[in-house]
Amino acid sequence: MKNIIIERDNIARKVVELVNTFEACPCPCTYQNLGTEAVNLSLASLASAPRVEEDVTGGYTGEFAFAIYLRVYPDDNDDRLDCEQLLTELGEYITSEGETLKLDGGRVVDEIEQTQTAALIERADDGSVTYQAIFSLRYEAKIFGGL
Repeated sequence: MKNIIIERDNIARKVVELVNTFEACPCPCTYQNLGTEAVNLSLASLASAPRVEEDVTGGYTGEFAFAIYLRVYPDDNDDRLDCEQLLTELGEYITSEGETLKLDGGRVVDEIEQTQTAALIERADDGSVTYQAIFSLRYEAKIFGGL
């Protein structure tokens, strides 16, 4: 179990790094931390089966489910629509650039798929709103020296 946690942590770090290369990013992306600044972007891992398929050599196909959250204090409808548009464009960037990620331990990204489009998930009393988009990263782990 410890290896799976380390593996997921390593993948999360790489995805945060990828998000932070998105040129239209309004602020740095953090891991599981939406602050109180005017604009916040955060990535959080979601519960999922880490290994979905194993082969006879000990290699496996894994999945890493994650969400990206954007919290802002919008002034009007245009601002709220801009949030959804930003997450949509970020999703397109992540899915197109995902295979360039260099994962640790002989793991190779097969694809990153956006499984849920950007949607409002919270409207707080302080005027902030939080949007969420959900993704799944599928990767192959090759075991060297096997059969």
